[in-house]
Amino acid sequence: MLEDIDKELITFYNRLDSIKEYINLIETEKELLKIDIESEKSNFKEQFSKIIMSIKNNKNSQVVYNAIIISLYSCYENYIDSILTKYLEKFSVLNIPYKKLPKQILDNHITFVGNFLSNNHRYKNYELEQADVINNLNNCLSNDNEYHLNSRILITHSGNLGIEALNKLFTQVGITNLFGKIKENKEYSNYYGIQNEIKDENEVKRILSNSNDEIIFYILQDLVNRRNGIAHTWNEDERISIETIKEKYIEFFIIFGKSIHDVIISEIYNILYKNKKLFEFKIIHKVIDNKIVCLNNGNQKIILNSYLYVVKTTGKGYAMRIENIQQNNNDIKKTAKNNADIGIKVDGYIKTSDKFFYFGADIQVWKIE
Repeated sequence: MLEDIDKELITFYNRLDSIKEYINLIETEKELLKIDIESEKSNFKEQFSKIIMSIKNNKNSQVVYNAIIISLYSCYENYIDSILTKYLEKFSVLNIPYKKLPKQILDNHITFVGNFLSNNHRYKNYELEQADVINNLNNCLSNDNEYHLNSRILITHSGNLGIEALNKLFTQVGITNLFGKIKENKEYSNYYGIQNEIKDENEVKRILSNSNDEIIFYILQDLVNRRNGIAHTWNEDERISIETIKEKYIEFFIIFGKSIHDVIISEIYNILYKNKKLFEFKIIHKVIDNKIVCLNNGNQKIILNSYLYVVKTTGKGYAMRIENIQQNNNDIKKTAKNNADIGIKVDGYIKTSDKFFYFGADIQVWKIE
């Protein structure tokens, strides 16, 4: 069901890896500079000298630095556009009635389409036809269960996606308090604790909940500012090292991208839950170590790497990835029988007071390695 959304995260990871490999190449060139040319065989000396000279001329090149910064930002922005498009396209596939979509989507869909029709010259790079946009909107309004959102228009944003702009973009597609939700993400919390050498999980949560987004996510805004500086002035007076970009900035975007992915998955399940599309497990035997729930699967075929939707006593719901399934003390990839007692390990924190839900049968989800 969600394999295309998971795939966007994998594409994002692959592009970040490409940037890291580019940095590795530059670092390898630096190592070559340490080689004693005189020790090389004479017939290679001239050619090798030219290579060394070329590397020396380019090792601190503004072009190389600019390329890395712009590529990293482009990688990030493209990921946001792609994963939000998949998010918006998912509702019709899941048979969520158009009128049941988040209010922000309904309001902005009409408003943004109106802006497109009255100022379509501003969207000349979108490769959209007016007739297609009008037909999509008409189907949404007249055929509540079969529709196609004008997703490209809905994710319109002006300028670069810094903290404020990114939060605004997610709000306009119905996902509010984005950065607050990322702060609650287990993997981001773990990452923040490691980066800041804070071992107490409760202390990490306290800091994240009480600190401004500009402080917690400064790397995001810093990248945007550096990208803009390069675009307008070419040279940047206070450059950061490529080692810092590889070891700090790219690592941040890896966990930041995963956190956004998790927020979107949970938002999809929130809407499924509100539209009564989920199956509730009625027979819960126990919860072990706040990670494993032992239950009866009813008539559901539970599949590894799909999701449990967990509703807390506060009313908040979270989609948690199924990391392991056991039946009769054996690991299985999916359940084969109805009314089977199984153990399910998830990637989140669960309690006996939680309620557990599942969506559909035979759900194949892209596995993130």
